[in-house]
Amino acid sequence: MVFNKKKVCNKKDNTKCNHRDDLPKHLQKDRDSLSLLYRRARFRVSWFMVGYKLLVAALFFLLNCLAYFPFWLLRIEFPLRLKSFFHSSLLRICGITYRVHGSPLKRGSVLYVCNHASYLDISALMSLAAPRFLAREDILRLPLAGWLMRGYGTIGIKRIREQASEQVSMLRSLFSHNEPLLVFAEGTTGDGREVLPMKSSLFAAFDKPSRDIETGSIDEDIYVQPISLRYSLLDGVPMGTCWEPFCAWYGNMYFIPHALELLSLHRITMDVYIHPARKASQIASDRKGIARFCEKTVRDGLSLLRYKN
Repeated sequence: MVFNKKKVCNKKDNTKCNHRDDLPKHLQKDRDSLSLLYRRARFRVSWFMVGYKLLVAALFFLLNCLAYFPFWLLRIEFPLRLKSFFHSSLLRICGITYRVHGSPLKRGSVLYVCNHASYLDISALMSLAAPRFLAREDILRLPLAGWLMRGYGTIGIKRIREQASEQVSMLRSLFSHNEPLLVFAEGTTGDGREVLPMKSSLFAAFDKPSRDIETGSIDEDIYVQPISLRYSLLDGVPMGTCWEPFCAWYGNMYFIPHALELLSLHRITMDVYIHPARKASQIASDRKGIARFCEKTVRDGLSLLRYKN
């Protein structure tokens, strides 16, 4: 599998540049053996099945758009049950199943904080709790897909300091209406083997200057529920740390080659560890403390899932 990492070549002639020679010898050996194992593994399906999955997924996506069109005309969002149904069906089409440990808090104001490894994380969590989802605003500009994501209740945010106060007000408004919210506080995707540092700016609604509203303290009834997600099994066999990056989408990877490689695998099982929900006021008094708590909890849950398998 080629990760499509961009690398600048200093050679000025027309000879083919081999960046493999730039790696240490032990890394060359590990990468060659892993690539050979992946090509010869029995976990891969035929390319006919890959085309079949792509066709079914494309038809299902169009059906999803047609189902949302009447709701778009009426200017209302998708019902929660339809959200869960479409996301869970998409995972089944791709040959992905998930095992849930714990239960999400679906009522009241709750903030789900999860680690992020792939675009499939969103479908898994949306099928469980169907919360609103915070995403970069440029993602919502994608043709047709961005339009559908807005129908699912996705909220676009800009990482601009000048608009930070507006985004905090928007989060406070969502919490005041008792709407669940999902955020990937790492700010990007990782390789699935570790948890990246979580950005405290996404927890600005819990900071002291932004608490006071007309009804009192905003964090009295807001719950924070960390979630650990890991791709654990490939055709019933534990992946281990070597196989986990094959399911993750990170760095400079291109979407289409990664999706094709992912669909060429057999059944993938992910584990979703939902930690107990706690009130934000009981965790810490500021956003940095809440971010550190969520980061540690998610990292401990990821280690526990790896130990179980």
